[in-house]
Amino acid sequence: MTHTALPFLLAFLSALVAPAAAQKPGQKPKRPRPHAAMEFGPCLAATWKARWPTDNISLKGLSLRVGGEGGAHVVFDTELLRVAAMATDFRRDLTGTAYDGKHGPSPALGGNQIVGTPVAPGWACAGSFTDPRPIPHGPLPRHWGRYSGLYLHGDRTVLSYRVGSCAVLETFDLEGTAADGKARVLARTLEVGKSDRELVLRVAVRKGGEATVLQRGIAVLKYTVDDMPVIVTPVSTRATAVALIGGGASLDVGAEGEIRVKFPAHDRSRAVKLLFCDLSLDALDGFRALVAKARPAARLETWTHGGPAQWGEAVATKGVVGKPREHDAYVVDSLRVPRHDDAHSYLRFAAFDFFSDGRAALSTWNGDVWVLSGIDDTLADLRWKRFATGLFDPLGLKIVNDVVHTLGRDQITKLHDLNGDGEADFYECFNNDVLITKNFHEFAFDLQTDPQGNFYFSKAGPVRPGGRGFDKIVPHHGCVLKVDKDGRKLEVYATGLRAPNGIGVGPQGQVTSGDNEGTWTPVCRLNWMKQGTFNGCVDTAHRDPKPTAYDPPLCFLPMSVDNSGGGQAWVTTGKWGPFQGEMLHLSYGTSSLFKVVREEVDGVTQGGVVRFPLKFTSSCMRGRFHPKTGQLFVVGLKGWQTNAARLTGFDRVRYTGEPVRMLTGWKTAPDGVFLTFTCPLDKARAEDPQNYEVEVWDYVWAQTYGSPEISPRHPDRTAKPYTKKHDPWKVAAAKLQADGKTVFLSLPEIQPVMQIQVKFDLADSAGVRIKSQVHASIHRLPKGK
Repeated sequence: MTHTALPFLLAFLSALVAPAAAQKPGQKPKRPRPHAAMEFGPCLAATWKARWPTDNISLKGLSLRVGGEGGAHVVFDTELLRVAAMATDFRRDLTGTAYDGKHGPSPALGGNQIVGTPVAPGWACAGSFTDPRPIPHGPLPRHWGRYSGLYLHGDRTVLSYRVGSCAVLETFDLEGTAADGKARVLARTLEVGKSDRELVLRVAVRKGGEATVLQRGIAVLKYTVDDMPVIVTPVSTRATAVALIGGGASLDVGAEGEIRVKFPAHDRSRAVKLLFCDLSLDALDGFRALVAKARPAARLETWTHGGPAQWGEAVATKGVVGKPREHDAYVVDSLRVPRHDDAHSYLRFAAFDFFSDGRAALSTWNGDVWVLSGIDDTLADLRWKRFATGLFDPLGLKIVNDVVHTLGRDQITKLHDLNGDGEADFYECFNNDVLITKNFHEFAFDLQTDPQGNFYFSKAGPVRPGGRGFDKIVPHHGCVLKVDKDGRKLEVYATGLRAPNGIGVGPQGQVTSGDNEGTWTPVCRLNWMKQGTFNGCVDTAHRDPKPTAYDPPLCFLPMSVDNSGGGQAWVTTGKWGPFQGEMLHLSYGTSSLFKVVREEVDGVTQGGVVRFPLKFTSSCMRGRFHPKTGQLFVVGLKGWQTNAARLTGFDRVRYTGEPVRMLTGWKTAPDGVFLTFTCPLDKARAEDPQNYEVEVWDYVWAQTYGSPEISPRHPDRTAKPYTKKHDPWKVAAAKLQADGKTVFLSLPEIQPVMQIQVKFDLADSAGVRIKSQVHASIHRLPKGK
């Protein structure tokens, strides 16, 4: 080091250790942001970035806290079955959409990283570590290896996976310190099941390093320190020391700067422990001394039967039962959620379902699952119990046979409470075939099942920051995906989606979805799909040549009606008014609930939506009906692009028993439309054309973000996005039909249009006002009279 560099180095180091600015007298300490104060638990799934080697990103990574608070840090890649990185101190640098809201970066491993491996399989197949995947996304082929899940036991995480036919368990510990008491030693314990072939594990790699087996059971990986500030020249050579404790395996060196462990074929389970320490070369004797005293490898199976509960007693809240006004057929009750401080969590509920006994399970954007009991008429004693944590953006949840399944960006996870203490102990990987990238916007949404038990969810496209265009696209982007009931097979069901925050599967297996305005999506769509449907976004069509036309949605939705769609729910009960067997649509953007009206013309499903006159605690993302009361429940959160009043909410939409006065049916004719209501109408008002107002417009299907609303009579497809030119349609006559509930509107100008808006101001036969509107799409007109 030069003398002139020394003062700069001292200043640099002083800045690193300088205390934060002193708090002014009387000034309240700043409250940490919710994600910074949250207790995530010992394991947190996300896309994790390590400091080295270059581009060391685990797309489906697990951040493991080792040794409790103040312990060490390990990142495990569940796709490649590799330990991507180890650090001797624990710090999660939590950044990104779900944490600090930034659109772009991913969470990173902080602290002193001592081990890193390349983005390649952690275990060899037939002696090779070459990545066999056609593209560097998705899990390894099943014959190579597959992640099975993880067990939690207190603050310990035990990983479970298979290498070929061999079952592997592994966990991590802090073993102590070596040499001068400052070099922490990390332990990696593996329990390797029987195998009929040799297994080779890559445990440490340093590009440009020199790997050597010093003696039986100890190897070192020498490297030169070169990551100090530019004013400092390299000052020393250090080593990552690795020790193997336990028989039936041996250390080996592979390619440049690589340490491996070899397991010969064996007919019974073997347990080994690997010790890792980063130290100077002159401290190796201290490491040898620690190895000589090290405990043998523990048997990990003992930690796979359920551990002690971690999250304490349930948090109590009291709901608010809504008071209906005169003539209100539906009212919203609020199931108040716990405060962040009481929950020690960042509660933004995104999905839910019900157990057979009426309790609910709800997932949060930041990785929790909470079980809620006390859902009765009064909502006076609600009890919220944390059931699971550390999941990867679980925006979908489905309960099958009273077992919670969650959908994260990485996988469908099946949560098992092994010892009945109300907390999940085994996070089973039900299916992780979905392909992902590090893009911030490619969420995985919702989780539904069909009558045969198959699972469905939607996968967003990798939208760039700012919303325009896409980053790298892989085959599952912008798709609805189907997973068989056993979790063995994933397939693409439909394509051409942009950001479908929610789907639905009807009682007969009909699949639907919403979508969000943007590239190739002029406005939000409500999609009615079948296998192979292309929903309009060319970039995510996944076909060659690129399509020049799209399969029409059930309807388009103007921005004022739904600027960011949620999921769909089907009315499964007769206890919720006159809509049994009908479909509902939810809007995250406008925090609204809609009744869907639909028809089929020439094999094309078309229709529209009518809004329920209700206000919700937060947005409307997912809806399900309670198995005992038959009432609708709605969950939502506040991210961006929503008018949600609060950060999150869980509401009950309760039928009061009053007559429902709403539009419930829509049917086109060659010369007009039939509107059917839930109640008999006042004849005079129903047959007055002045009580109706009809406007129509089209959109421009193009790559641009957003669309103008253009005149069907005089279409200007060069108009700027968000400009509006509507055509009025004259209502020539209105005729009430024999059922007293259906009115026919004669529309001489009727033709296929992307958007039709019909406003009406009517009354029922008792004189109660019915004022609303329907927004629909007409793709086909029936032939004849």
